[in-house]
Amino acid sequence: MRLIKKALTLLCIGIFFMCTTACVDKSWAIKSETETLSTGIYVFYLMQSYQEATQKLVAEGKSASDMSNETIDGQSAANWIVENTLKMCKELIAIEKEFSDLALSFSEEENSKNQETTDKFWESVGNLYEKNYGINKDAVHRASTIFAAKKEKIFHAIYGKEGTQPVSDDEIKDFYKSNYETIYFYSKTPFEDTSEENKTNNESAETNNSENESSDKTTEQNESTESSKEENKKVDTEESIQKEFGEYVEAINSSTQTIDQLRENIKKNDSLSEDTDPLVEQVTNPNSEAIVSEVSEAIKALSPGKASYIKFNDIYLLLIKSSAATKEPDLENETERNNILLDMKNKDFENKIKETINSINFKINYNALNQYNPLMFTHLISA
Repeated sequence: MRLIKKALTLLCIGIFFMCTTACVDKSWAIKSETETLSTGIYVFYLMQSYQEATQKLVAEGKSASDMSNETIDGQSAANWIVENTLKMCKELIAIEKEFSDLALSFSEEENSKNQETTDKFWESVGNLYEKNYGINKDAVHRASTIFAAKKEKIFHAIYGKEGTQPVSDDEIKDFYKSNYETIYFYSKTPFEDTSEENKTNNESAETNNSENESSDKTTEQNESTESSKEENKKVDTEESIQKEFGEYVEAINSSTQTIDQLRENIKKNDSLSEDTDPLVEQVTNPNSEAIVSEVSEAIKALSPGKASYIKFNDIYLLLIKSSAATKEPDLENETERNNILLDMKNKDFENKIKETINSINFKINYNALNQYNPLMFTHLISA
């Protein structure tokens, strides 16, 4: 009798654990006291983290085709992707809390614009997201469109003209004068000639030579043909770009050419039309987080009126720092004012959001998270 009771007890315990396991709610990924994020949002951010991991590995010269044995910031790529995804989820919840605490809301027009943004995005990738990874449209709307819109609205509710910590035009002008510089850019990418292309070019040249020898053309025509061949064979190699950019840098730094003279020289060397300006003028803040570190350091190392060039991501970039004073910003232009304001206060704003994150008690549903492989996006990213 005791054996029967013991067996029944064990059976009940087994059934209890089976029910508990089967009834685990895997529909949500992370929650706070007031907000809950679905697994769809988690997977959407997981995909974004995978893409960011890919960019980091490529920048470090590592392989992104198989991340299983790669490391990022001292941990496995897979762990980095999961941690970064949780960070993004926490930021979304923090932004929603700030939006609510500031009693902000969207107008009917803003809601319509937000929905239109999501609709356009979903039209191009929605089927792929939902079919392959179970990411629905609502998840994308909340995690991407609404997140960005709320973040922008919170920023201006704090630092805008009527914000809780308003920034004056004089403060923006002072920041602009102290940080922004006028830079001229010109870029080139090396051309790698394949053996097949070389073969084709050689065959073409031999055919042309044969035709020239057999035809009764004047010396002037032959010279014109040879000149044309030389132009056709001109390509931008690593060596030719280094030589060309080195000469440009020397011309500017030795003051043997002005920027206008260099502009005309580039047009001539690269057979550009007269109405084409090869030098892109840009007023930029080299300390901005929006600029990659390699370019930022190169700009900061330049003295006014001087030039240099760098190679970044297989692109050669010629940089010239203007010696003229940077023009005054047009703060009547709302877009220009907002861009400078964002550059000025972005770090303060990010620190504020981090403080909000640290003040929230999060609950993470690892039973839900563990069903997703952080490296499962290889096919999608490479497609």
